[in-house]
Amino acid sequence: MTRPVFELALTAGPEHIDELGHVNNAVWVQWIQKVAVAHWDSVADAAHKDAYFWVVVRHEIDYVRAAVEGDRIIARTWVGDAPHGARFDRLMEFAGPDGGYVAFRSALTGLGPTRLGGTVMQALPCLFLNSLFPDLASAQWDHVRSDLAKRDWRRAFWPIDVGNYGLSRASSYAASAAAAVEMGDGDTARALLDRLEAECPAQIIDGVAHREKASLWAHALELMALLGCTDGLRRIVNKPLPPASAGPHLSGASYGDVLIAEARCRDHHTLKLVLYPAAEHCRTMIEVSGLRPERHYRTGLCDTAFVKSDPNGDANIPLTLSGRTALHIVPVI
Repeated sequence: MTRPVFELALTAGPEHIDELGHVNNAVWVQWIQKVAVAHWDSVADAAHKDAYFWVVVRHEIDYVRAAVEGDRIIARTWVGDAPHGARFDRLMEFAGPDGGYVAFRSALTGLGPTRLGGTVMQALPCLFLNSLFPDLASAQWDHVRSDLAKRDWRRAFWPIDVGNYGLSRASSYAASAAAAVEMGDGDTARALLDRLEAECPAQIIDGVAHREKASLWAHALELMALLGCTDGLRRIVNKPLPPASAGPHLSGASYGDVLIAEARCRDHHTLKLVLYPAAEHCRTMIEVSGLRPERHYRTGLCDTAFVKSDPNGDANIPLTLSGRTALHIVPVI
Protein backbone atom coordinates (compact mmCIF):
# COMPACT_ATOMS: atom_id res chain seq x y z
CA MET A 1 0.00 0.00 0.00
CA THR A 2 1.38 3.41 -1.00
CA ARG A 3 1.10 6.00 1.74
CA PRO A 4 0.48 9.71 0.96
CA VAL A 5 3.62 11.81 1.27
CA PHE A 6 3.60 15.21 2.96
CA GLU A 7 6.23 17.80 1.97
CA LEU A 8 7.47 20.92 3.75
CA ALA A 9 10.19 23.32 2.54
CA LEU A 10 12.87 24.39 5.04
CA THR A 11 15.77 26.81 4.79
CA ALA A 12 18.99 26.52 6.80
CA GLY A 13 19.53 29.85 8.54
CA PRO A 14 22.53 31.17 10.51
CA GLU A 15 20.84 30.12 13.76
CA HIS A 16 20.96 26.48 12.61
CA ILE A 17 24.72 26.38 11.93
CA ASP A 18 27.23 25.04 14.46
CA GLU A 19 30.98 25.54 14.83
CA LEU A 20 31.68 23.00 12.07
CA GLY A 21 29.87 25.18 9.55
CA HIS A 22 26.90 22.89 8.93
CA VAL A 23 23.37 22.35 10.28
CA ASN A 24 23.73 20.97 13.78
CA ASN A 25 22.51 17.42 14.40
CA ALA A 26 20.07 18.63 17.06
CA VAL A 27 18.42 20.93 14.51
CA TRP A 28 17.48 17.94 12.36
CA VAL A 29 15.61 16.46 15.32
CA GLN A 30 13.78 19.78 15.80
CA TRP A 31 12.88 19.76 12.09
CA ILE A 32 11.57 16.18 12.40
CA GLN A 33 9.21 17.45 15.09
CA LYS A 34 8.22 20.49 13.03
CA VAL A 35 7.45 18.45 9.92
CA ALA A 36 5.57 15.77 11.87
CA VAL A 37 3.37 18.38 13.56
CA ALA A 38 2.71 20.14 10.24
CA HIS A 39 1.74 16.82 8.66
CA TRP A 40 -0.66 16.02 11.51
CA ASP A 41 -2.20 19.49 11.41
CA SER A 42 -2.77 19.20 7.64
CA VAL A 43 -4.69 15.90 7.72
CA ALA A 44 -6.31 15.57 11.17
CA ASP A 45 -9.77 16.92 11.83
CA ALA A 46 -10.51 19.20 14.79
CA ALA A 47 -11.92 16.42 16.96
CA HIS A 48 -8.80 14.28 16.57
CA LYS A 49 -6.54 17.23 17.29
CA ASP A 50 -8.38 17.83 20.55
CA ALA A 51 -8.40 14.15 21.50
CA TYR A 52 -4.87 13.04 20.64
CA PHE A 53 -1.39 14.30 21.27
CA TRP A 54 1.49 12.34 19.77
CA VAL A 55 4.83 11.82 21.51
CA VAL A 56 8.08 10.36 20.18
CA VAL A 57 9.34 7.22 21.91
CA ARG A 58 12.28 6.36 19.65
CA HIS A 59 14.47 7.98 16.98
CA GLU A 60 16.91 6.43 14.52
CA ILE A 61 18.80 8.67 12.07
CA ASP A 62 21.33 7.90 9.34
CA TYR A 63 23.30 11.04 8.47
CA VAL A 64 24.38 11.03 4.82
CA ARG A 65 25.39 14.57 3.86
CA ALA A 66 25.65 17.89 5.65
CA ALA A 67 23.61 21.01 4.91
CA VAL A 68 25.04 24.54 5.17
CA GLU A 69 23.63 28.02 5.60
CA GLY A 70 21.30 29.04 2.79
CA ASP A 71 20.49 25.49 1.66
CA ARG A 72 16.85 24.97 0.73
CA ILE A 73 15.73 21.58 1.97
CA ILE A 74 12.61 19.60 1.11
CA ALA A 75 11.33 17.46 3.98
CA ARG A 76 9.12 14.50 3.09
CA THR A 77 7.26 12.35 5.61
CA TRP A 78 4.80 9.50 5.48
CA VAL A 79 3.32 6.88 7.79
CA GLY A 80 4.76 3.39 7.59
CA ASP A 81 2.91 0.09 7.83
CA ALA A 82 -0.24 -0.45 9.85
CA PRO A 83 -0.08 0.85 13.46
CA HIS A 84 0.79 -1.51 16.29
CA GLY A 85 -1.83 -0.61 18.87
CA ALA A 86 -1.36 3.08 19.61
CA ARG A 87 2.06 3.14 17.94
CA PHE A 88 2.99 3.69 14.32
CA ASP A 89 6.20 4.33 12.41
CA ARG A 90 6.76 7.73 10.83
CA LEU A 91 9.32 7.76 8.04
CA MET A 92 11.06 10.91 6.90
CA GLU A 93 13.67 12.05 4.40
CA PHE A 94 15.34 15.38 3.67
CA ALA A 95 16.55 16.27 0.19
CA GLY A 96 18.53 19.20 -1.17
CA PRO A 97 17.61 21.24 -4.26
CA ASP A 98 19.53 18.74 -6.40
CA GLY A 99 17.34 15.88 -5.19
CA GLY A 100 20.18 14.26 -3.23
CA TYR A 101 19.64 13.24 0.37
CA VAL A 102 20.93 15.86 2.77
CA ALA A 103 20.63 14.41 6.23
CA PHE A 104 18.99 11.02 6.31
CA ARG A 105 16.24 8.80 5.05
CA SER A 106 13.83 7.19 7.51
CA ALA A 107 13.52 7.94 11.17
CA LEU A 108 16.92 6.54 12.16
CA THR A 109 18.89 8.44 14.82
CA GLY A 110 22.64 8.08 15.24
CA LEU A 111 25.89 9.99 15.06
CA GLY A 112 27.37 10.54 11.60
CA PRO A 113 30.40 12.60 10.55
CA THR A 114 30.04 15.46 8.12
CA ARG A 115 31.94 15.26 4.82
CA LEU A 116 34.94 13.42 6.13
CA GLY A 117 38.11 15.11 4.93
CA GLY A 118 36.34 18.29 3.89
CA THR A 119 35.66 19.61 0.40
CA VAL A 120 38.68 17.87 -1.13
CA MET A 121 36.78 14.58 -0.81
CA GLN A 122 34.04 16.07 -3.00
CA ALA A 123 36.44 17.77 -5.45
CA LEU A 124 39.21 15.24 -6.08
CA PRO A 125 36.96 12.51 -7.58
CA CYS A 126 36.17 14.91 -10.44
CA LEU A 127 39.80 14.66 -11.59
CA PHE A 128 39.31 10.98 -12.42
CA LEU A 129 35.56 10.83 -12.97
CA ASN A 130 35.87 13.31 -15.85
CA SER A 131 37.78 10.71 -17.88
CA LEU A 132 34.93 8.20 -17.92
CA PHE A 133 31.74 10.06 -17.00
CA PRO A 134 32.20 13.76 -17.83
CA ASP A 135 28.52 14.59 -17.27
CA LEU A 136 28.64 13.21 -13.74
CA ALA A 137 31.93 15.01 -13.10
CA SER A 138 30.45 18.29 -14.32
CA ALA A 139 27.41 17.93 -12.05
CA GLN A 140 29.63 17.05 -9.09
CA TRP A 141 31.89 20.03 -9.75
CA ASP A 142 28.84 22.32 -9.84
CA HIS A 143 28.04 21.09 -6.32
CA VAL A 144 31.62 21.80 -5.22
CA ARG A 145 31.49 25.35 -6.61
CA SER A 146 28.11 26.00 -5.04
CA ASP A 147 29.36 24.71 -1.70
CA LEU A 148 32.51 26.86 -1.80
CA ALA A 149 30.46 29.96 -2.63
CA LYS A 150 28.66 29.60 0.69
CA ARG A 151 31.42 28.44 3.02
CA ASP A 152 34.55 29.69 4.70
CA TRP A 153 37.32 28.01 2.69
CA ARG A 154 39.47 27.40 5.73
CA ARG A 155 36.62 25.37 7.20
CA ALA A 156 35.81 23.71 3.89
CA PHE A 157 39.39 22.48 3.34
CA TRP A 158 40.57 20.45 6.30
CA PRO A 159 44.18 20.32 7.46
CA ILE A 160 45.40 16.77 6.72
CA ASP A 161 48.61 14.97 7.63
CA VAL A 162 49.60 12.79 4.67
CA GLY A 163 52.65 10.73 5.63
CA ASN A 164 53.73 12.33 8.93
CA TYR A 165 54.61 15.70 7.39
CA GLY A 166 52.43 17.56 9.90
CA LEU A 167 48.93 18.97 9.63
CA SER A 168 48.40 21.42 6.78
CA ARG A 169 45.91 22.20 4.03
CA ALA A 170 48.56 21.65 1.32
CA SER A 171 47.10 18.34 0.11
CA SER A 172 43.52 19.65 0.23
CA TYR A 173 44.37 22.78 -1.77
CA ALA A 174 46.65 21.01 -4.29
CA ALA A 175 44.30 18.09 -4.96
CA SER A 176 41.30 20.37 -5.41
CA ALA A 177 43.33 22.69 -7.68
CA ALA A 178 44.29 19.73 -9.89
CA ALA A 179 40.63 18.77 -10.15
CA ALA A 180 39.65 22.38 -10.92
CA VAL A 181 42.14 22.52 -13.79
CA GLU A 182 40.82 19.25 -15.23
CA MET A 183 37.26 20.63 -15.02
CA GLY A 184 38.26 23.89 -16.73
CA ASP A 185 37.66 26.05 -13.65
CA GLY A 186 40.74 28.26 -13.85
CA ASP A 187 39.50 30.84 -11.33
CA THR A 188 39.01 28.25 -8.58
CA ALA A 189 42.34 26.60 -9.41
CA ARG A 190 44.22 29.93 -9.15
CA ALA A 191 42.48 30.78 -5.87
CA LEU A 192 43.45 27.40 -4.41
CA LEU A 193 47.07 27.68 -5.54
CA ASP A 194 47.23 31.20 -4.08
CA ARG A 195 46.01 29.83 -0.75
CA LEU A 196 48.57 27.04 -0.97
CA GLU A 197 51.36 29.58 -1.41
CA ALA A 198 50.02 31.80 1.37
CA GLU A 199 49.69 29.01 3.96
CA CYS A 200 52.62 26.80 2.86
CA PRO A 201 55.07 29.11 1.07
CA ALA A 202 57.67 27.49 -1.17
CA GLN A 203 61.25 27.43 0.10
CA ILE A 204 64.51 26.62 -1.65
CA ILE A 205 66.47 24.07 0.37
CA ASP A 206 69.73 22.72 -1.08
CA GLY A 207 68.65 23.91 -4.49
CA VAL A 208 65.27 22.12 -4.34
CA ALA A 209 61.90 23.86 -4.03
CA HIS A 210 59.86 22.52 -1.12
CA ARG A 211 56.77 23.49 0.85
CA GLU A 212 56.85 22.98 4.62
CA LYS A 213 54.36 20.37 5.89
CA ALA A 214 53.53 19.43 2.29
CA SER A 215 53.83 15.76 1.38
CA LEU A 216 55.14 14.27 -1.84
CA TRP A 217 51.48 13.69 -2.69
CA ALA A 218 50.73 17.40 -2.28
CA HIS A 219 53.74 18.42 -4.41
CA ALA A 220 52.74 15.95 -7.16
CA LEU A 221 49.17 17.26 -7.24
CA GLU A 222 50.41 20.85 -7.33
CA LEU A 223 52.53 19.92 -10.35
CA MET A 224 49.46 18.38 -12.00
CA ALA A 225 47.56 21.61 -11.38
CA LEU A 226 50.37 23.76 -12.82
CA LEU A 227 50.98 21.59 -15.90
CA GLY A 228 47.44 20.36 -16.52
CA CYS A 229 44.75 21.70 -18.81
CA THR A 230 41.02 21.36 -19.30
CA ASP A 231 40.15 17.67 -19.95
CA GLY A 232 43.87 16.88 -19.92
CA LEU A 233 43.61 13.55 -18.10
CA ARG A 234 40.47 12.71 -20.05
CA ARG A 235 42.33 13.11 -23.36
CA ILE A 236 45.18 10.91 -22.16
CA VAL A 237 42.77 8.18 -21.08
CA ASN A 238 40.68 8.28 -24.24
CA LYS A 239 43.54 8.96 -26.68
CA PRO A 240 46.62 7.30 -25.19
CA LEU A 241 50.08 8.40 -26.21
CA PRO A 242 52.03 6.04 -28.50
CA PRO A 243 54.03 3.40 -26.60
CA ALA A 244 57.55 4.24 -25.54
CA SER A 245 58.80 1.13 -27.32
CA ALA A 246 58.44 2.99 -30.65
CA GLY A 247 62.12 3.98 -30.22
CA PRO A 248 65.00 4.11 -27.73
CA HIS A 249 63.84 4.93 -24.22
CA LEU A 250 65.08 4.91 -20.66
CA SER A 251 63.67 1.72 -19.13
CA GLY A 252 65.51 1.57 -15.81
CA ALA A 253 67.21 3.90 -13.34
CA SER A 254 67.73 3.83 -9.59
CA TYR A 255 65.10 6.14 -8.10
CA GLY A 256 67.18 6.81 -5.02
CA ASP A 257 70.29 7.76 -6.99
CA VAL A 258 69.20 9.38 -10.25
CA LEU A 259 67.06 12.44 -10.99
CA ILE A 260 65.83 12.50 -14.59
CA ALA A 261 65.60 15.97 -16.11
CA GLU A 262 65.09 14.91 -19.74
CA ALA A 263 64.53 11.66 -21.61
CA ARG A 264 63.65 12.30 -25.25
CA CYS A 265 63.70 10.02 -28.30
CA ARG A 266 64.66 11.69 -31.56
CA ASP A 267 63.88 10.33 -35.04
CA HIS A 268 63.20 6.85 -33.58
CA HIS A 269 66.92 6.03 -33.52
CA THR A 270 68.64 8.31 -30.99
CA LEU A 271 67.99 9.12 -27.35
CA LYS A 272 68.90 12.22 -25.36
CA LEU A 273 69.14 11.94 -21.58
CA VAL A 274 69.91 14.61 -18.97
CA LEU A 275 70.52 13.18 -15.50
CA TYR A 276 71.48 14.54 -12.09
CA PRO A 277 72.68 12.72 -8.97
CA ALA A 278 70.33 12.72 -6.00
CA ALA A 279 73.40 13.36 -3.82
CA GLU A 280 76.65 15.12 -4.69
CA HIS A 281 78.23 12.09 -6.32
CA CYS A 282 77.13 8.56 -7.19
CA ARG A 283 78.10 5.57 -9.30
CA THR A 284 75.04 3.89 -10.83
CA MET A 285 73.63 1.94 -13.76
CA ILE A 286 70.85 2.83 -16.16
CA GLU A 287 69.03 0.61 -18.66
CA VAL A 288 68.05 1.68 -22.15
CA SER A 289 65.59 -0.32 -24.27
CA GLY A 290 64.15 -0.05 -27.75
CA LEU A 291 67.59 -0.13 -29.41
CA ARG A 292 68.41 -2.07 -32.54
CA PRO A 293 69.46 -5.58 -31.46
CA GLU A 294 73.20 -6.24 -31.17
CA ARG A 295 74.24 -2.83 -32.43
CA HIS A 296 76.90 -0.47 -31.10
CA TYR A 297 75.87 2.97 -29.85
CA ARG A 298 77.81 6.06 -28.84
CA THR A 299 76.81 7.44 -25.44
CA GLY A 300 78.54 10.82 -25.32
CA LEU A 301 80.23 9.81 -22.05
CA CYS A 302 83.95 9.81 -21.43
CA ASP A 303 84.21 6.72 -19.24
CA THR A 304 81.72 4.61 -21.23
CA ALA A 305 81.94 5.99 -24.74
CA PHE A 306 80.29 3.01 -26.46
CA VAL A 307 77.72 0.40 -25.55
CA LYS A 308 76.33 -2.62 -27.37
CA SER A 309 72.70 -3.69 -27.21
CA ASP A 310 71.75 -7.31 -26.53
CA PRO A 311 69.52 -9.47 -28.82
CA ASN A 312 66.43 -7.89 -27.23
CA GLY A 313 67.58 -4.33 -27.93
CA ASP A 314 68.47 -3.57 -24.29
CA ALA A 315 71.70 -2.13 -22.92
CA ASN A 316 73.04 -1.39 -19.44
CA ILE A 317 75.18 1.74 -19.15
CA PRO A 318 77.37 2.28 -16.07
CA LEU A 319 78.04 5.93 -15.30
CA THR A 320 79.27 8.32 -12.64
CA LEU A 321 77.04 11.27 -11.80
CA SER A 322 78.62 14.33 -10.21
CA GLY A 323 76.38 17.05 -11.56
CA ARG A 324 74.48 17.58 -14.79
CA THR A 325 75.24 14.63 -17.07
CA ALA A 326 74.05 14.53 -20.69
CA LEU A 327 73.95 11.37 -22.80
CA HIS A 328 73.41 11.27 -26.54
CA ILE A 329 72.82 7.64 -27.46
CA VAL A 330 73.39 7.43 -31.21
CA PRO A 331 73.81 4.31 -33.37
CA VAL A 332 77.28 3.76 -34.86
CA ILE A 333 76.97 3.61 -38.63
